[in-house]
Amino acid sequence: MNAWIDLEIVMDRVLTVEEQKALRLLHPEIINIHPRLKSEAVEVTSPQSREGKKIDKLFKDFYKFKMQTEISDELMGAFIEILNEEDEEVIADETEAS
Repeated sequence: MNAWIDLEIVMDRVLTVEEQKALRLLHPEIINIHPRLKSEAVEVTSPQSREGKKIDKLFKDFYKFKMQTEISDELMGAFIEILNEEDEEVIADETEAS
């Protein structure tokens, strides 16, 4: 039997990358994993301007909004690493075009 699985997991903590890899290894038919945190009443906040905020702060705010918890240092480090790789590729492309 062939199946594709879009998995939503409700947890009281963030699902780690290693846990997601283990789930995919055990069940290769999983195409998406959506970890959802158990949350109490959702706090309504007034919108704030994003203008002038650094990308890492915006990402932290987005992560906290979506996951209802602070981002781990490991995940934040991975995000910064990806940003740095993107910057290096743009610089290389601009240098080649000159």
